Amino acid sequence: MSRSNTSSAYSDQWELSEPFTIWSKDKGELCTPHLWVLPCGDLLVVYSDDGDFYFARSRALRSCDGGASWQEEGEMLSAPAIVEIDKRTTRMYEFHSFAVKDSNPKRYLFRYRDSQDGGKTFGPIQFASYEHAGEKNPRIGDGEKIHTIFQNIIYWEDVLTAAGWEKSEWLDVEGGFHGLSYHTQLIRFLDGSLGHVVNLQSDGGQATANWQLHLLRSTDGGINWHHYSRVTPDEYPPGVRSNASEGCPVRLPDGRLYLVYRYPPDHRKVRQTWSEDDGRTWSTPTEIDDRVCGIVPAVHRLSAGVLMLLHGRPGMWITFDPSGTARDWEIDNRFDLTQGENLTIGTNAKVTTARLDLLYYKRYYDSFYWWARQDIFDGYYYSWENVNAKEVQPGRILAVYDLQNWVETPSSQPRKAIRGVWLTKQN
Repeated sequence: MSRSNTSSAYSDQWELSEPFTIWSKDKGELCTPHLWVLPCGDLLVVYSDDGDFYFARSRALRSCDGGASWQEEGEMLSAPAIVEIDKRTTRMYEFHSFAVKDSNPKRYLFRYRDSQDGGKTFGPIQFASYEHAGEKNPRIGDGEKIHTIFQNIIYWEDVLTAAGWEKSEWLDVEGGFHGLSYHTQLIRFLDGSLGHVVNLQSDGGQATANWQLHLLRSTDGGINWHHYSRVTPDEYPPGVRSNASEGCPVRLPDGRLYLVYRYPPDHRKVRQTWSEDDGRTWSTPTEIDDRVCGIVPAVHRLSAGVLMLLHGRPGMWITFDPSGTARDWEIDNRFDLTQGENLTIGTNAKVTTARLDLLYYKRYYDSFYWWARQDIFDGYYYSWENVNAKEVQPGRILAVYDLQNWVETPSSQPRKAIRGVWLTKQN
């Protein structure tokens, strides 16, 4: 773990456990794990079973004993967000959406499942919608990893049929990301309506070359959604890819909305923005810090009012802001979970996922990663470095992440694994 010697930092009040294995296997994927703490008290880790690809399918692991043991839950909605709509309803949303045939104004459908028992069980698939005049998204057949689409598209037959399409038309359907995904979270506007952040190419006027973050709003409890505002500005000239994505909002104690997001240029420096008018307009985005680089950033407010920032690749970081204002991130005292996997890193086991860009991003800012032996390293690394964490109970945080070639002992063969680590606040 990478820490400074400062003794007065709030981060020094937290103790990091040794990593432990939640699940492992020889084949397949245990990719992009994300953790949910359900109202019933159970923990759910949802992961991609096909890799980090468009139309990848998700599965889950459930713990009914606070993380001591885990059982397979089975197939889930794809890359879902699980949120409390009200005291009675816990909802699982899917982020894939599909244009309704010949709809005007353009309308998209996406799937959800409701639970009335705090997340112990979820009911049948239902359809939510997003409607926005002028909306435009790429065709399904234009997506990356077309082999994954062909392999899995049949699992979306119900929603594509509900949207009015025949099987022969599926690859020509516009596919979007209007549903909630694991990298965002639900917010409640001051008038009681619901909002969440999505990544789109259109704000209703026209489709743009670059994807931007937009805030959607629902006034009927999260079933039907409409465009509310655009969050990110045009920061680069036309034709230059500046795809802002993975926006995660949180409401601050003073009423403002705060959002962090992934920004591929500038070595993936995580950016932040504020809204003082309940999401209608947003401040000019800024970097959090020159060293805060990575993907899937998330921000959560802990029970004590402290903010927690997560992001991965390069590294797997957990950072606190004890003031709860998003102005006092303890960058010099953050936790790097990467350096808790010394055995796996040291073996240099060659894995089947080629990610040379991981090495480049690491070397950009941290000399720790210059140890790599080029004869066996180039083009490979030990992990996707996706990290997610939640406060399971006051003063106790569980972080989960994926390892592509976890090595348990020096002589053991590499396996795919989801690993966990506890952070416990000391009195």
